[in-house]
Amino acid sequence: MRNTKNPEVLKLSPHPITGRLIDSHPGVRTRPMQVLVLGASRTGTVSIMAALEQLGYNPYHMAKGKIERPVMITTTYENTR
Repeated sequence: MRNTKNPEVLKLSPHPITGRLIDSHPGVRTRPMQVLVLGASRTGTVSIMAALEQLGYNPYHMAKGKIERPVMITTTYENTR
């Protein structure tokens, strides 16, 4: 499941204590989260994303993340195991 062609993925190595990639991710929130909407596949998440964009928010959708930030897919998959 690991994408070895993406250099962002290669920067992560398993955390020395937990062994999980997500625990080694250096991500830091630069501004507070305002709205959190979670939904399973095929439950209208794209519609919610479009509505939030119309309201002026900058939503994140997993489908968009697959293209822009493949490392997030790797770490998210790891959390579901």
